[in-house]
Amino acid sequence: EILFYDLVNGVIKPTSVKKWYAIRELLKS
Repeated sequence: EILFYDLVNGVIKPTSVKKWYAIRELLKS
């Protein structure tokens, strides 16, 4: 599974595509 990298609280961590899209949807609302 392709991973994106999120910067959270100054910590870079791998984030799965599904989680990344879920976060994007939450930010849109």
